[in-house]
Amino acid sequence: MQTYLFLAPTSIDKGGSSNQNFSFGPWAWPNKRIGIVHPRTQVSASAIGGGQQSHYSVLGVPQNASSVDIKKAYRLLALKYHPDVSKDSGADEIFKKIHHAYDVSHSFLAFATGSVTSILYADMINFGTLHEIDVAIHVLSNESARNQYDQALRHQDYTDRPSGGYWEYDFEYDDGIRTYRWADLRRKMQRERYWGRYHTGENFSSYYDEVEESEEETLDEERGPFAEVLRSALLSLFLMNTIGIHLSLTFSSLMALLDRKLDSGYKIGYLVAWILGGRGGVLLTLCLSFASWLCGKTSSSVVALVVIAVWVGSNVARYAPFPQGTLFGENMNALAATNRNFKLAARLLGLDSKLELSLLIPFREIKVECTIPKDDGTLASFVGFRVQHDNARGPMKGGIRYHPEVDPDEVNALAQLMTWKTAVANIPYGGAKGGIGCSPSDLSISELERLTRVFTQKIHDLIGIHTDVPAPDMGTNPQTMAWILDEYSKFHGYSPAVVTGKPVDLGGSLGRDAATGRGALFATEALLNEHGKSVAGQRFVIQGFGNVGSWAAKLIHEQGGKVVAVSDITGAIKNEKGIDIESLFKHVKETRGVKGFHDAHPIDANSILVEDCDVLIPAALGGVINKDNANEIKAKYIIEAANHPTDPEADEILSKKGVTILPDIYANSGGVTVSYFEWVQNIQGFMWDEKKVNDELKTYMTRGFKDVKDMCKTHNCDLRMGAFTLGVNRVARATVLRGWEA
Repeated sequence: MQTYLFLAPTSIDKGGSSNQNFSFGPWAWPNKRIGIVHPRTQVSASAIGGGQQSHYSVLGVPQNASSVDIKKAYRLLALKYHPDVSKDSGADEIFKKIHHAYDVSHSFLAFATGSVTSILYADMINFGTLHEIDVAIHVLSNESARNQYDQALRHQDYTDRPSGGYWEYDFEYDDGIRTYRWADLRRKMQRERYWGRYHTGENFSSYYDEVEESEEETLDEERGPFAEVLRSALLSLFLMNTIGIHLSLTFSSLMALLDRKLDSGYKIGYLVAWILGGRGGVLLTLCLSFASWLCGKTSSSVVALVVIAVWVGSNVARYAPFPQGTLFGENMNALAATNRNFKLAARLLGLDSKLELSLLIPFREIKVECTIPKDDGTLASFVGFRVQHDNARGPMKGGIRYHPEVDPDEVNALAQLMTWKTAVANIPYGGAKGGIGCSPSDLSISELERLTRVFTQKIHDLIGIHTDVPAPDMGTNPQTMAWILDEYSKFHGYSPAVVTGKPVDLGGSLGRDAATGRGALFATEALLNEHGKSVAGQRFVIQGFGNVGSWAAKLIHEQGGKVVAVSDITGAIKNEKGIDIESLFKHVKETRGVKGFHDAHPIDANSILVEDCDVLIPAALGGVINKDNANEIKAKYIIEAANHPTDPEADEILSKKGVTILPDIYANSGGVTVSYFEWVQNIQGFMWDEKKVNDELKTYMTRGFKDVKDMCKTHNCDLRMGAFTLGVNRVARATVLRGWEA
């Protein structure tokens, strides 16, 4: 059997003859060993020539198959017989034969070209593939690994080599040694390419193009399935909702630091994500997960670009101008809108980013389960919430609402809104809000009482006279506050100041029931006076005829204003000449709704916001004024007696139309202001008469409007942003004065 004996480097006939020698320049030192390639390597001629028939048949391709065809055949067979895929017990041996056939066939194809590169490459038949050579280049860059391989090879030389001095091929030979051996061969091939290009003028680029193609294909294989990225993303989102954003980022960062496959670039990126925190940090971790799949786990340069881009983007977004209503899309909820207004105010004030984050995050979020026996003997379970946002300026203050759609985001937004509202009113409170997801109309009085008492038992340690003072809100009333007072007193003794909005007989303040509506009237008067007008003679439309809307309508009617349309849950009515509010009060008391009132004709409840009027007062739910109806609104002034009735998209549209909007954090602050008066009376043990309450309320509302206008002039902004800037500035100053440190 004919054999070829190669020295390292080997003198080779450039024309393809095996009997002549051809020296390749200054690096072709005869009998000199380069690296750790053995002096003589034996390659069977049958492996190169006649043995090809069986190898081609193993792969299922003809002898004249191209390199691409051989690769495709090998891939298909590998997908079928690879031990990690096939369940066949003999798959391992079959795959070894397929792999060996591919190496021999592919190598012979290169050898048949007759180039110097191909002849050198023929020595790879028994030892490795192009990809293994490429991988070895990375091994060569690691000196400790190189020394380890050298020791192993020296040991192999003296223990495994036969006495004749020839090294025999073993298919199970150590992968690391084999890889390093062919990395050394590739170095020779690279020198050969250099010599051929600059001394003989020949081009050996075809082989290297093939290697580059192999590298690109290998990258795809190293990426792994995209499902890993999806699993990582879903795990991050699950942890964020389960244990919170901060703990989720901490977990992700620790896992990244412990992952030996990730290089330092990724680990630095995860640390930056942990430092960033919040949604920006979560976004960065998702970007890093995708980058590790797309670019491999050792691509520090790409990771650095991703980290820098996110870091710069998060800071640029804080200062870049953006139009109202376009940042969060169509379905911006109350929390997103409140956060947006806060960030705009913080930008105007130039707050430190860490202080801004500190003011935005709630002090405490509470979620409790309330299980009660119903009147029919069954058990019913309800979820209650209490969010305590900030206490820099005093005890936290906010209502408790009973409504089926109560959720954490809504409660969080309203708690934050209370923080800015109490600051705008300049009363010594922070912000809080609570609620239970229930429908009061579906529960009996006794069931509501049991639910209220169980909720109080769950949170009594977290509320208090100087800690957190609840009040009525949607679905609750003075009786609800009386139950809370009684249950709280069982644990802490009689404490009338623990809640406000109580019945007068239990320490409630005179004028508290009309406070929010009266405050809206005083706010309207201040705004109209600013424009040289008065309430008398103005045409009003009021959406909502509950506690706030009904009192606003009554007081406006007393001041000479003309209420031309009102609505509630039962329907809407209109009278162009003005509705008799006293008669409407009697009708509502008898029928529990405005529907059917004899002195007005019914209209579509959805169209009440676009009725012709001078002043529109939304006093019901939030989000009722949006981009769909904003263009049709005919009012010149909007008084937001409800919480968050106007979406940012509508805000922008109305501003362009010249409509003046009095924002909710000022316009409906009359209720919390009189709650403060009640709290003061309870602590002092001294009751005020109703005139004093109303006079003090007017003083606070008038002064508040002046403060908002001054802030608007200072920062050249509209009333909403002036009110937010005023509130945020007061809370920020109190926070810093109490010893906040960056």
